[in-house]
Amino acid sequence: MSDFWNIEKLNGQDNMPGGRSFLFIDPDDIVVDPYVINNNIDTAHALVAGKTWWSAEFTELSLGFTESESIKAGAYVTTPTLKGYVPKDNLTLLNLMFKIAKHGLVVLYLDNNGNVRQLGSKENPAKLKRSTTHGSAGNANKVAFAISAITGQEGAPFYQSALPAAHVCGGNTPTIQAIFAEGYNDVPDFIVGADAAGDYNTEQSDGTSGPFVYKINTVVTPLPFSLDNGDVLGMNRTNSAAAGWVKLSYV
Repeated sequence: MSDFWNIEKLNGQDNMPGGRSFLFIDPDDIVVDPYVINNNIDTAHALVAGKTWWSAEFTELSLGFTESESIKAGAYVTTPTLKGYVPKDNLTLLNLMFKIAKHGLVVLYLDNNGNVRQLGSKENPAKLKRSTTHGSAGNANKVAFAISAITGQEGAPFYQSALPAAHVCGGNTPTIQAIFAEGYNDVPDFIVGADAAGDYNTEQSDGTSGPFVYKINTVVTPLPFSLDNGDVLGMNRTNSAAAGWVKLSYV
């Protein structure tokens, strides 16, 4: 029981509820799963050429995470689950959810304390379930989602590598978002695919991470700029004291 002496004291530690964001990807777009050592992942995923992570859009303050433990066939099983909802009911959204539900996904979830957990893997994808609610007056019209994985007793591993830049779901123009974990000034290079190719002239951010530096094929390039299929975009921030984000788009 001497390990109890090594547990960090809780005094002064962040204890914010809920989640900030999550990224997801088709398991088939991952070449091979990174190693999980002591329930940590400290290397980035190698992706199939031209494939990228996607940044999910959801109703603000709706994102939450739970882990439940059970014993099945004499073995400890943990079920990490990410829940949230998106507003309204539309055919495009439901078609996307139907596709993901059949195929599975891999998720990187960032909570409001700066921790990142991975749900699912290439070999054992997480599964998505959804429910639709058309509320009465004063209640939300929404599509709720729950993304669950199955792991051993250790639960969803912590992702310690820099979060990848990602293509943002939805919208009429390409949008790229980078989410920076606390202590990281950059993210892995973003390989531009057909979905992200286009013009960019607008930068939105958390307000404290910048200024930002962008490189296209290793050349420092300020906004506005254009990205072609196959370009390599580097994204760097100057202040890494806390988790942060930046989003590029065309307005």
